[in-house]
Amino acid sequence: MLVSDSLCGPFGFLFLYGLHGEGENLGELMESIWRFPSKMGENLKDCRVVITELGLGDPLVNHIPQTASMSCIDDVWYTKRLSLSSHSDESLMMKRQLGNVFVDPREF
Repeated sequence: MLVSDSLCGPFGFLFLYGLHGEGENLGELMESIWRFPSKMGENLKDCRVVITELGLGDPLVNHIPQTASMSCIDDVWYTKRLSLSSHSDESLMMKRQLGNVFVDPREF
C-alpha cells in the first residue's frame, strides 16, 4: 500500500467511531458528520486527517462525501486531508509503502 510523505511521520487525526445512519436524509447527515470534525481538525495542531472504518458492504459507504481530498485504503479506511501545510508544493500523491495500520478505539 502506498501513502503520502505527509503521513509517514507523526501526525494527529480524528477518528470517527461507531457511525450509523438510516432514513431519507442520510446523505445530508453524513455530510454534516464529516464537515464538523473537518472544521474542528483545522484548529488542532498537526491534525491531518479524519478517519473512519467502513466495510465494503456498509450502506454508509455510498454517502461518504466524494471530494478530491478523500481516499480509500484497502476499501476500509477513508481519510480526509484537513488543511494545507506550509509546504504548498507538497501533494497527496502516493509515494511510499505503508505497513499494516490498525487503530484500536479502546486506546483513546
